[in-house]
Amino acid sequence: MLWVCIWNESKIIDNQFVANIPYGSTRMDVKAAHPEYPNSENSGFAMIWNYSILSPGYHPIQIIVHNQDGQTTNFYNCVYVSKFHGEFVINVVPGSRLLENNAVTVDGITRNYDIWIVWSNGTQGFQITDVIEK
Repeated sequence: MLWVCIWNESKIIDNQFVANIPYGSTRMDVKAAHPEYPNSENSGFAMIWNYSILSPGYHPIQIIVHNQDGQTTNFYNCVYVSKFHGEFVINVVPGSRLLENNAVTVDGITRNYDIWIVWSNGTQGFQITDVIEK
């Protein structure tokens, strides 16, 4: 299980502690929804973590949120890790590739996009150079 603790943020994956998660980023949508809570606009949290170090397959995630009153809430989900056959991607011929018709859902609204990916060198280096809404 991955667990994340807000107020004193932590992260666990597959029942193993991973790290503390930064807390306090700006969330004006939370302030608008909950103006009665002091500093609610500073309630955001996020963390970048390298899921590719996990084995291929599904991994359970648990997020535990602790508030300043000592209350705890749990959220559960999972991530799916898929990998190339090797440890690193090497000897990639630099160039570009169009990934067509990718469905992206945000806030319950799904839209399709074409995404251009450009390999900038032969070892793990690529960047998304354009996202085109269909």
